[in-house]
Amino acid sequence: MRVGLLGIGRIGAFHAATPAAHPWVDELVVADADAARAAEGPQPPGEPRPDFVTRFDAAHIAEMRAFPGAARGETDSSCTVEDALAALHLAEAAELSRHEGRPVRTAEVIS
Repeated sequence: MRVGLLGIGRIGAFHAATPAAHPWVDELVVADADAARAAEGPQPPGEPRPDFVTRFDAAHIAEMRAFPGAARGETDSSCTVEDALAALHLAEAAELSRHEGRPVRTAEVIS
């Protein structure tokens, strides 16, 4: 079987490990916006992080540094209104799922 993977960054590399190890997979084809990274193929994901905060620490610091300029209108925000609404809908669906004990699709909470 031939398997394709779009995006070979940190998360893509993690996802590549499963099909690459599967006996039915003959070939793993990767594509990425960064041609050099795609040519390198999946890299080991590295050491696991002990918790959520440690895993995303660098991203949180970058966000906190970028926020004041975006709030003052000096720089563009990397988060669009559509991104914010999608995050809100996901959070609302997750909360409804937790409350009702069932899977909830985001379409249910979009009004």
